[in-house]
Amino acid sequence: MLALDPKCVRNTFLSVFLLLSFTVCSALHEYRLSDPRLLLPYPLQSTTVQYNISAAGGCFVWHSTRPHVISVRGSTDKCSSWATIEVVARKGPRMSADIVAREIASDQRLYCEVTVAQPHALLLETTDHVMYIGDPPLRLTISAQDAEENTFTSLSYLPFSWKILDPACKPSTDAATTLRLSTFEEVNYHTRPEIVQLESNGLHGSEVLVQPSRSGRVCVLVSYQNEAWKLGQTAPFLVTSQHGQPLDFKSNKYRLVSQHPKIAIVLPDSSNVQAKKLGSTKVYITDKDNLMDESTGSSALINVVEPAKLWISISTCIDDMVEIPCIILLGKTYTVTLVLTDHANNRIRVDELQFSMKASSAAVDITDSTLNGSYHRIYAHQTQTVQLKAKYLSKASATDVKIPMLTTQRNVRVVEPIVVRPGLAIIPWGEAGCQHPSINFKAVGGTGKYLWSSDSSDIVYISEGKVTPVGFGIATVTAFDRLQPEIKGVASVSLVAPVAMRFKEGPRDVTLNAAIMLDLEFLDAEGAIFQHCSHLEPSFSLSGNSFIQQSARCNGKCACILVKAVHADRVTVTATWNNLTATTDVSSHVHLSIHSLDRDVLVTPLAAYTIRFTGGPRPHPASVGQHIRTMIAEKRDAITVSPVGEGDPTAFAVLCLQVHCQQLKIRVGNEGNQATFSTPVVEEATMSYCCQHPTHIVARLDIEVKSVLENSLCLVQQGAVFPVRVQEDLPVAAIAYYNTRSFTNATTLKFSWTTSRSDTTLSQSRTDSSHAVVSLSG
Repeated sequence: MLALDPKCVRNTFLSVFLLLSFTVCSALHEYRLSDPRLLLPYPLQSTTVQYNISAAGGCFVWHSTRPHVISVRGSTDKCSSWATIEVVARKGPRMSADIVAREIASDQRLYCEVTVAQPHALLLETTDHVMYIGDPPLRLTISAQDAEENTFTSLSYLPFSWKILDPACKPSTDAATTLRLSTFEEVNYHTRPEIVQLESNGLHGSEVLVQPSRSGRVCVLVSYQNEAWKLGQTAPFLVTSQHGQPLDFKSNKYRLVSQHPKIAIVLPDSSNVQAKKLGSTKVYITDKDNLMDESTGSSALINVVEPAKLWISISTCIDDMVEIPCIILLGKTYTVTLVLTDHANNRIRVDELQFSMKASSAAVDITDSTLNGSYHRIYAHQTQTVQLKAKYLSKASATDVKIPMLTTQRNVRVVEPIVVRPGLAIIPWGEAGCQHPSINFKAVGGTGKYLWSSDSSDIVYISEGKVTPVGFGIATVTAFDRLQPEIKGVASVSLVAPVAMRFKEGPRDVTLNAAIMLDLEFLDAEGAIFQHCSHLEPSFSLSGNSFIQQSARCNGKCACILVKAVHADRVTVTATWNNLTATTDVSSHVHLSIHSLDRDVLVTPLAAYTIRFTGGPRPHPASVGQHIRTMIAEKRDAITVSPVGEGDPTAFAVLCLQVHCQQLKIRVGNEGNQATFSTPVVEEATMSYCCQHPTHIVARLDIEVKSVLENSLCLVQQGAVFPVRVQEDLPVAAIAYYNTRSFTNATTLKFSWTTSRSDTTLSQSRTDSSHAVVSLSG
């Protein structure tokens, strides 16, 4: 007869069952959902409850049948293989909703029923209730049930209160020094991101880590408080320095005996051993009838040794290399344990011994020390090298003064966290045989010496910070500190196919004979812009000959085109790469200029004057941006401005309302439009405008002075005498002045002429009152 191990039977059946199940499912269901049913708790007012669900075999669009109860959001705006479920409703009765995942190619639908309920009971789960000094952290997990005793799928987003109490589950300061709560980041244990997020905010989630620090019994209390009620669960824990269950000798049925009492004795009614002198002895269990002795009862070897060495052990640092500074991160908490050994490097039990430790600088804080000073936590808040000094103390019986028997020290170097730049590099995956560009990553922080690695060597290869693309996909590159590999910085590299391209936002209008650079951008499915895409080579075309393409260097940009305006007109530029296209319009214009006679104007009050201009940016299409042609005045109340001309004006009529002088500015161009990624292109021209009353009038001859007997000047002051020949006409003109300046609107001024001689006739011009003809009759 053969004996069959039950484990083998169970494992064999499980393997066959899984194989059959997989075969049937593969044949019947092409698409699979990760969770057919979910039970989620109601969130608190200040928290959210989320859960990630995934579907395999295709690309799915997600929606909820009751979005006011449960919402669902895909990982992308289009189809995706996973989505995030969130509880929208707040506290209330038990409610349900269906999450529907529709595969876009086949239109097949997958359903997940999500129920929301209030937690009714908590269950504290752990692998052990006994811990030993020096054990690694123990994970404690909370699960919850609703009123129908159904277990919730996830509690990871909810905050819980964890407390270490005395054995009677009452508050005690000593209990927190027996068993300590540690964060997952502190001891580098893996957990869900939402648990880490809660701990970073000073809270605890449904999972915690506890570490033993000294012997004793404690009670762990975990509670969850809603706005209206509170749930709680407790569990006892024992922390001891020796493996095995502690013995209870109060019944006197058994007792512990030392083989050599001169070396160590057993204290009455206990399992505690007190050392007397150096040496070794065996302690064993005997009964009250002495039927058990050292050969038949359970026994243990006790070594009483002389402490020979004290050293400082820091979490994440190698204990065998204490001569090298321990590298720790700024703003992070570390555990420090003082270790006492004999000459053979055997660890000595330190529960009843006394120690002390201090730091040489305030850059490192020492907190949460145990009563005997053998366990501490340090927190670094300044970058520098700090020396930790520790002492093993002995109490002198005569003076009751603690005298250091052993001392030690260890240097701690505090460094900044490692940051890798760029944190995200998106490289477009080009055609087969395309030479993809390498990217240089730079790390700062840590000790300054790094070791680089990639988690997907089939996607990217990295050496000394230089990343070389190898294949399609997403990879994470890590910079490890060479002196402390626990300190690291990460960055992400994505090699994905471009799904769109567009011309970068910028000017789209230039002056005639000027050139303009148009930059092209490539985008991925998430709308992110590629930064490293110079290996993509699109082709460009122009719709007209008003612009010509010129050679240009893109200076690290993905792609670009340089075009020069040879005619004042508009053209469309088209870029093409694979099956992607992008277009944009560019135009050219003559530079804006005010007419030379209108750049410095002097007019009289209530006079209207037309200021002419030419050029300026051409109007864009209405969908691109609004075209503007306007005049801006410093003193708006002093004038009125009216555009002249049909459609787009080429002049402005300015009417003077009051005496003043100011600068007038003409603005012509196109305003930007954020929706079409167009930027403003506007030109300005400035002129001087004055409105004043004339200060004096001057008369002058209106011909060349060839008949004048004397005084050959053409322009003479008012009241001057002009000798004229008889029966010869003499044209004269009047000019109005403001100080030394003549008026620009002189032809619109009204003058009246008179003569003091009866033999002189004066004929005034009908069209221009500033001109007249003088004639002598005798």
